[in-house]
Amino acid sequence: MNTKELRNIHALVTGASSGLGFSMAEALLQGGATVALASRGGTKLDQAVEKLKRQGYPAVGIPLDVRSEQSVKKTKEQTFSPACLESRSIEEIHQKRELYSTRANR
Repeated sequence: MNTKELRNIHALVTGASSGLGFSMAEALLQGGATVALASRGGTKLDQAVEKLKRQGYPAVGIPLDVRSEQSVKKTKEQTFSPACLESRSIEEIHQKRELYSTRANR
């Protein structure tokens, strides 16, 4: 896959700490997409993000429990805010998401 094919695609992959979710996130990154890995968090998510970073991909993990409506809404608001969607890199998305989260908690 040409790394420029997915250059303007932003993806949030659920279940990305292992298995099919991890493979999907890895394939999207290989295609040039900006990808955030989402799962319930913890060591497995951290390890998945670190594995992709060691491969040279700008990966970020987002704790998300898809069984919780509140968790999904919070992630949607923070990750898909207009400021985040205008970002060009995963680092920008992560920084803007943290900023948005800080402002929302005031």
